[in-house]
Amino acid sequence: MLSDPDKNPAEFFIGRAGLRAALAQALAELADGRGRSVLIEGEPGIGKSALAAAVLGETDARIEVLRGGCDELGRRFPLSVLVTALGVSADAADPDRARAARLLARPAEPGSAHRPAVAAGDGATAAAETLAELVDRLCARGPVLLAVDDLQWADDASLALWSQLSRVAAQSPLLLIGLCRPTPRPDGLAELRAELSAADHGLVLPLDPLPDAEVARLAARLAGGEPGPAFAEVLASAAGNPLYLREIVDALCRSGRLRSEGDRVELAAAEPGDPSVASLAGAIADRLDFLSPRCRTVLQAAALQGLVVTAEQVCALAGLPMAEIEPMLREATEAGVIEPAGPALRFRHGLIRQALFESMPEALRVAMYRDAAQQLIVSGAPVERTAEAVLRALDAADGWELDWLVDSAESLAYRAPAIAVELFEHALAHTGGAVDERTGLLEDKLAAVLFLTGRYEQAETLARSILASGPEAERRGYASWILAQVLLRVARYDEALEFVAEATGTVSALWGARLSVVRAMVLNRTADPAAARDAAERALRLGEDLHDPLTIGYALLPLSLRSVTEGDQTGALERMDRALAVIEDDPRLDDLRMILLTNRATVLDVLDRQEESIASLRRAAAIGERTGTARLNMLRLHIGTASFNRGDWDDALTEFDALGDLESFVDLPVVYHGMCALIAAHRDDAEALTAELRALDEIGDVDWAAALIPGLAARSLAAEREGRLADAAEILRVLVDPREPRFHEARADWLPYLVRTALAAGDTRLAQEAADAALEEYEVEPIAYKRAMHGWCRGQVEADPEPVLAAAEYFRAAHRQMELGSALEDAAELRAAAGDLEGARADLAAALAVYAALDASWDSQRAAARLRRYGVRLGVRGPRQRPRHGWAALTDTELRVAELAAAGMSNPDIAARLLLSRRTVQTHVSHILGKLGARSRREIARYATEH
Repeated sequence: MLSDPDKNPAEFFIGRAGLRAALAQALAELADGRGRSVLIEGEPGIGKSALAAAVLGETDARIEVLRGGCDELGRRFPLSVLVTALGVSADAADPDRARAARLLARPAEPGSAHRPAVAAGDGATAAAETLAELVDRLCARGPVLLAVDDLQWADDASLALWSQLSRVAAQSPLLLIGLCRPTPRPDGLAELRAELSAADHGLVLPLDPLPDAEVARLAARLAGGEPGPAFAEVLASAAGNPLYLREIVDALCRSGRLRSEGDRVELAAAEPGDPSVASLAGAIADRLDFLSPRCRTVLQAAALQGLVVTAEQVCALAGLPMAEIEPMLREATEAGVIEPAGPALRFRHGLIRQALFESMPEALRVAMYRDAAQQLIVSGAPVERTAEAVLRALDAADGWELDWLVDSAESLAYRAPAIAVELFEHALAHTGGAVDERTGLLEDKLAAVLFLTGRYEQAETLARSILASGPEAERRGYASWILAQVLLRVARYDEALEFVAEATGTVSALWGARLSVVRAMVLNRTADPAAARDAAERALRLGEDLHDPLTIGYALLPLSLRSVTEGDQTGALERMDRALAVIEDDPRLDDLRMILLTNRATVLDVLDRQEESIASLRRAAAIGERTGTARLNMLRLHIGTASFNRGDWDDALTEFDALGDLESFVDLPVVYHGMCALIAAHRDDAEALTAELRALDEIGDVDWAAALIPGLAARSLAAEREGRLADAAEILRVLVDPREPRFHEARADWLPYLVRTALAAGDTRLAQEAADAALEEYEVEPIAYKRAMHGWCRGQVEADPEPVLAAAEYFRAAHRQMELGSALEDAAELRAAAGDLEGARADLAAALAVYAALDASWDSQRAAARLRRYGVRLGVRGPRQRPRHGWAALTDTELRVAELAAAGMSNPDIAARLLLSRRTVQTHVSHILGKLGARSRREIARYATEH
């Protein structure tokens, strides 16, 4: 598939064993709808770019080809190289790319005295999700090839996204080609390399220096004859590097130093005074000497930008119109100094760029950066490109950049907060102490970004400095709000209350209302319930009088939590729904919206409205993906847990598989491994159970007891499976142990299982304690769910099947499948013990049907064994388990995803249709491919057509 090296000498050195075939196969697979991620690594000039260029040049016209390159400074601007490579811009003709540009610019509105300066969330994470969604949509249209050079300079966010796109390539027509040097190898690149080496869809291609024989062959091709001894000695300085070799041969040809001797080419003696070109440095200097002075000046401007530069950037840096720039870029291309790189230009080698860069005096460099930054500001260039120029010209930035910073601060702080802080602080330090509207706004924005990035000590210092300067009322209110939030966040509650009391009378009515919310939130954590409720109701009245969504929304939050505590679930739900209606889609309140939706889901679950509960969680997760919040993993865990409670265990595992960094919340790994262990225990998967319990052992204890209970339940099931019934009961004893009160708050779901294991172990006293605890839970919160749990416990202790059957009917109506199967199993044994074998057989059959749907094979074995001693058997016709492979192995959700994927819908569109997150859909598609033994979405479509 690659072109003949005879037609293109630059390809001669890349025609080595395996490389051509591997890339040709990857391109063929791409045309067939299958993706792959390829990492090509080698020293500078070894041929990575030439190899990629050959691949890009030979692609099918139906394949969309995208290309970009990193440079060392680019790592400071998250994802900027991929934004450029994917062609994302506000004026893009492609609506998907233009939409992505709008999302990347979020929040688009400038801040004001009435709005926080920066929206909550992590801009880099949100941007990565936006770009991943764009790639999904591009792949739904047709095959895509994305190549990025110099990945060793990529920022962590870009490497993380590249890793994520590698997983997209495993199920979509996406070919990723990443080019990098062996060193430096940042942690993210090392992890990516290891991931691709181990993956079926990954490929790592090392490019080593050329051996001596190939050096001689390439030199002969370039020089027109076999190198003689003196010529070969000079070529040895290239150390097998094809680009170095080519530079030396070209320089020697230009200087007339080579002479033909039959079939050989030999090095002629240098004339006295001739510069030496028998080295790489000399060869590069010789090449640049052939350029005109004006062309050299333009290239010096281009060298300021990096290895890869656009013609527009060169115009800005050189301060010349495109009509004057084009002839000089053509001259540089013909001289072999630069070469095309997609829509941009690239220096043929970093040393060429370095030589041009170092030939400029430092003062001239800074002045050119400053001029370029000012031109970019005037032209309205993207915020990151302008920020990069300003950052490079920081020594010459003495206040001229203030207006641009004020206008762009919100987007810059959201996308690259560390850069924003550096630029804000530098700009404020060079205003000569003068305070005007611009510097005031910059101080406010700096305080906000310091707070939102967790730099609380710096945020507090700046907020107090603003207050000490005697600002006007609106600025005083904003600084007071930041300071109060800091004190709340770091749990300095007494100081927060004292400060709010002092500041309220010195700010406007609006900021006074917002400060009253802080007071209510502090009291909700520290004071008696009545005081906390009164403070929240007062804040609510103030917010309503001022029609301020922020105050109203945050005041309703503690009021709704208070309703939950008092057992008024309906009232809590009404307050949450009212708060959500008030805050609408205001991006500054995304964090509050996610909190409300999550709390709302919990209340809906208690009210047996599971479908609405999961839908509420999914709405929160969609916001989390869009904003890049750290809450996203916890939200996915909540969705997985809710799916487990409904009996959708495969969907639960899919949500768990879609989790990102497990360390984003301290208790997240405990819940994750505990839930996975619990499902493995029910499904009698000993290997997975052992691995998950080992992971829990490595984590140890945590403060949040509710996070530990799934793991404890899994350990109890494991002990039961091994016949250690006393141990199984003892593990769950913490649910009623007065010495372990922290476990009591989350015990209601698990008390019936403690009763069962205690009775099986012969510990009637422990069983009675558990039943008493269930009664206590119901008396504290008399809702239908806890009534059913108490009846289930009481029925077991009193050997009365009726309350257990009543509980089972409740679980059936509430769609709580695990509880339904377990209650039916217990009722079956109680009826068998009472002599009602027919009723026991019916209950057992119903329980086994539930277990079969859950694939809970251990529960099926236990239930059958418990009833067998009473002579109750169902015979050989038991419920059938779902197969592991093939179309019949797909879950209901996977079937829906497969049908939509087969219809050509992208993962984001499927996610919107099914109210799932994009990453959850991606995980479903991965599971579908595995179960079908398929390699592409085309094969999914074929299976869907057949079935």
